[in-house]
Amino acid sequence: MGTTWHIRCALPPSVKPETVQKLVEERLFEINGSMSAFMPTSTLSRFNDMKAGETLALDALFFRVLKVSSEMHRITGGAFDPTVMPLVNLWGFGPGGYAGGVPEKEALEDARRRVGFDKLIMDEEGRLGKKEDGVRLDFGAIAKGYGVDVVAEALEELGLVHYLVEIGGEVRVSGCRPDGQPWRVGISRPEAGAGPSDIWMRLEMCKGALATSGDYRNFFESGGRRFSHVMDPVTGMPVDRGIISASVRHADCMVADALATAIMVMGMEAGQEMILGLDGVEALIIREGEEKGVESWVSPGFLEKAP
Repeated sequence: MGTTWHIRCALPPSVKPETVQKLVEERLFEINGSMSAFMPTSTLSRFNDMKAGETLALDALFFRVLKVSSEMHRITGGAFDPTVMPLVNLWGFGPGGYAGGVPEKEALEDARRRVGFDKLIMDEEGRLGKKEDGVRLDFGAIAKGYGVDVVAEALEELGLVHYLVEIGGEVRVSGCRPDGQPWRVGISRPEAGAGPSDIWMRLEMCKGALATSGDYRNFFESGGRRFSHVMDPVTGMPVDRGIISASVRHADCMVADALATAIMVMGMEAGQEMILGLDGVEALIIREGEEKGVESWVSPGFLEKAP
C-alpha cells in the first residue's frame, strides 16, 4: 500500500507476538496481491489491463471491496467512484507519477469518458468485465481502510479484545489501553509539512474506526494553483470545494475511508447533509474560512468514546 502499519494490543498468554505479526503480514500480503495498483500481477492490475469483452474471476477480498464500493457510490450520489483511475493517472497521481503541468482539455475529456461505475459489468458467474477499453479501477480511497478491518478481524480470530490497528493514518480500535483508559487517537493538523505531533484534535475511542482524507499532503502546484490528488468523477478535475480535511467515524474502517473521500468531493453542506442522514456515522469537516484561517464542523456524536 506504500505506507506503514502499526498495532498495539494486549495479548492473552496463549498468543505470542510472533504469531500476531505473521498473521497480520499474511493478510496484508493477500490484500496487496488483490488490490495493489503497483503490482502488475494483482487482481486490480489484471483487470485494469483487460480489454472490453474480457472478464476476470475475482478473489474474495476484491469482491468484498467492490461490493462496498458500489454501496458507497450509491450513498454518496456518485462522489465516491473507484473508476476514477484514468483521471488519477492523467493528473500524475497514479503509479506512473507526475509528468508536469495541467492536462490538455482533449486528454481530460478522453479520460472522463472512461469514468463511471456503470461502465463495469458483472456476469452471472460473478466475473468482472468492462464496457469499453481504458476503464480502470483505483481502490486507493478504500483499500487502506479495508486493510485495517482485515487486520482487526485477524486479531479477533486470535481472541484479542483490546487493540489499536493503524495503516497509513486510518485507525480501528477495540477495548482499552493497558491502563484501562480509552485509546487516544489524534487527527493531524491539516497543513502541508505538519509533523506527527501537530494535532488538530484528540479523540478517546473504545470501539470503532476513524479515517481521514485531506488535500494538504498529496498535491502539486502549477500556475500558482494547488491541485489535490482527490478527483471529482463528474468534472474530471482535482477537488476544489474548500474542504481541507474530512475525518469520519464508523464501525468499519473501509466505510469511514470511503465516506471521508466522498466528503472531499461533495463539499461542506452536502457532506453535512449526508452524514446527518446516516446511522452510525459521525464526522469532522475542516474547510478554508471565508477570510484567513479555517472553520470546522463536528457532527453531534463525533467526540463520543464509542460511536
